[in-house]
Amino acid sequence: MILGIDLRCLESRFLTGVGEYTLNVILNLLKNYPNLKIIGYTNKAKATLIPAELKNKIELIHTRYPNKIKNLLYTLRLGRGLDEEFIKAGFRPDIIWLPAPAFIKFHGKIPAVVTIHDLSFVHFPKYFPLKGRFWYYPYLRRQLTNGLYDFTKIIAVTNHTKNDLVDTYPKLKNKVEAVIPGLSKIYSTSKTPTEISAVKNKYHLPNQYLLTLGTIEPRKNYLLIFEAIKDLRTKFNYNLDLVVAGTWGWCYGEIKLWLKNNPDIAKHIHITGFIDGVDKPALYQGAKIFLFPSFYEGIGMPPMESAASGVPVITTSTSSLPEVIGDGGLMVSPYHKEMWVSAIKYLLDNDEARAKLSAAGQLQMKKFSWDKTASEYYKIFSNLTK
Repeated sequence: MILGIDLRCLESRFLTGVGEYTLNVILNLLKNYPNLKIIGYTNKAKATLIPAELKNKIELIHTRYPNKIKNLLYTLRLGRGLDEEFIKAGFRPDIIWLPAPAFIKFHGKIPAVVTIHDLSFVHFPKYFPLKGRFWYYPYLRRQLTNGLYDFTKIIAVTNHTKNDLVDTYPKLKNKVEAVIPGLSKIYSTSKTPTEISAVKNKYHLPNQYLLTLGTIEPRKNYLLIFEAIKDLRTKFNYNLDLVVAGTWGWCYGEIKLWLKNNPDIAKHIHITGFIDGVDKPALYQGAKIFLFPSFYEGIGMPPMESAASGVPVITTSTSSLPEVIGDGGLMVSPYHKEMWVSAIKYLLDNDEARAKLSAAGQLQMKKFSWDKTASEYYKIFSNLTK
């Protein structure tokens, strides 16, 4: 089988969320199906940038159109479709996969599959930058409302996302199939105290810390955690530090203002910037508790990774998180700070509860495998090429 993949979601120096998901699916497809040939499509005015793990493992098509012009053409249904780009370059894939929705057009010459991770832009539009809210997301909503007619099949990353898609856009009902994400075994491999100390030193972290991880943007609900830490330190005299492992994303003015207005607490909040993937297992395993107060997630990989690492998880009872975390974490509302304060206090004060939750999280995470995820993708791709 020849698989064409739109790799534009990987053209970034730092991979998060969708990029990490895409890379893991591709690497496990390559590992488990040696007869599979992958052709990747990239588009950038400058030289393309893809993860080093894919170099020499796939072939690339690289065009150099300005993305704004190309996206406008796709919006107006003009110009060459993505299937024609592959054919023009001398390839004719059996199927084309988009790992995430994008400005796109096909001419129906090759079956196409798209993966949709969540509908946060529909349910929480105020949490996204103006550029997306006034251009990309209206385009995507129109495509979804019309049934994504360019695509033969839609893959949802969880059953929650599948149900959300069908409930919100009924025309998609017969196109959507859920494929549950995997989880790398690196998180369940214990790190030595020396390895954990080295990561703490690398990112200038305190010896004891609570941890949260993700891009700093409103949907992640960081202000709730900051306020909870403030209460724990000032009202209950807990000597706590919080590590925020993530890069500054968008619409973070309110967060920066909070940090400025609360200097005594801000000095105990450590924002690391991007964390190298190889450092994440030790970062998780060095934490006392992992906190994930997000309003909405298509998957929720950080709490899954943390649970697999043996760290007790407190997260929210919303969107896909109950599906993937199950009994492997404490779940509370993303709207009630007092509930977070109580949950954190409970785990800090109860060694037995932390140990039980750690074991439950590790057991729950054994259900997830990238090999299984790749197998489901390959089965879908094969069925569409018969």
